Amino acid sequence: NNQGQLGDGSQATRRFPVQVKGPGGVGYLTDVVAVGAGFGHSCALKSDGTVWSWGLNRYGQLGDGTTTDRWTPVQVKGAGGNGYLTNVAAVAAGTFHISALKSDGTVWTWGLNECGQLGDGTTSDRWTPVQVVGPGGSGYLTDIVMVSSGAESTTALKSDGTVWSWGLNRYGQLGDDTTTNRRTPVQVKGAGGNGYLTNVAAVAAGKEHISALKSDGTVWTWGWNACGQLGDGTNTNRLTPVQVKGVGGTGYLSEVKAIGTGENHTCAVK
Repeated sequence: NNQGQLGDGSQATRRFPVQVKGPGGVGYLTDVVAVGAGFGHSCALKSDGTVWSWGLNRYGQLGDGTTTDRWTPVQVKGAGGNGYLTNVAAVAAGTFHISALKSDGTVWTWGLNECGQLGDGTTSDRWTPVQVVGPGGSGYLTDIVMVSSGAESTTALKSDGTVWSWGLNRYGQLGDDTTTNRRTPVQVKGAGGNGYLTNVAAVAAGKEHISALKSDGTVWTWGWNACGQLGDGTNTNRLTPVQVKGVGGTGYLSEVKAIGTGENHTCAVK
């Protein structure tokens, strides 16, 4: 809690749960429907579609237009610092950046951007939300139904079942068959680099690897694999998706309902 990431108005380490306080330390934060945690900061989505954050703010990841650490929640401002961010349906925290999916299917990001993880076509840090642009910087990314933030990359699932990603690509975690960082979204390719990954129902970003759950209940992964987090029976990094194998390496994992990723591991619920 050295940056105030617990949101209890202090920097004291806590061995038992503490309730997050309200803005300015008054009362408690309520009506929260989703939360996210990065490296030293936290964020919360309220039922009214507003976003609140607290903790480390070195790169503007709290979205309040400053780089001042906050020990209690502050409301994320709107684009350019005008008003406040509204109509948000989901949030996802990366190491030092945050992504927000709005109810209209657009994606907004703020915080550290050294690898292009904000997807605005630059590598400039942002202290307030910017809208993620479209592929090649043309227009804006739309029709998004899910976002997930990795360490320094971001992944988005479109309503048509395709997957798009941007930011750090050191280990191939963008899935475009390269290790080139991307400042704007690129589409995740299919297995072996053939075509594109389709029929995806959910995505989950780890530190430097990504998992995708397809509508047929199979799981596909790509990126860093030093610890076997891709589940393909190897520790070889993958620049395009590989299918997760079954128990003991026999066949393939199937009938999966949900997936989750940690720093260097992946899990699935059948």
